[in-house]
Amino acid sequence: MSAEARWPVAELDPVARLHALAASLPWVSLEERVIEAPFPRVWSYIEDMEHGVPQFEGNVRRIEIVSRDGERLALRSFGPGGFAMKLDAVLRPGCDE
Repeated sequence: MSAEARWPVAELDPVARLHALAASLPWVSLEERVIEAPFPRVWSYIEDMEHGVPQFEGNVRRIEIVSRDGERLALRSFGPGGFAMKLDAVLRPGCDE
């Protein structure tokens, strides 16, 4: 067995990777919540970004989908003070475990 084969392998699920990334970046905060509702109901709310996101994200007054190519979105987000940002996002459903 080679020396390389003896190293343990750590695998992180997407949420654990997000936590690790957020912990390593300055000025980044992350909040995770479990919503006690069926996945299809929650997903339909999230998928309707232009109406849903401003309801649960306090730093977003309005969000517009500028373009869509499959699951890839170009967004424009407007904060409470009028600050605008261009964002790229991937909108893909998770699993309903």
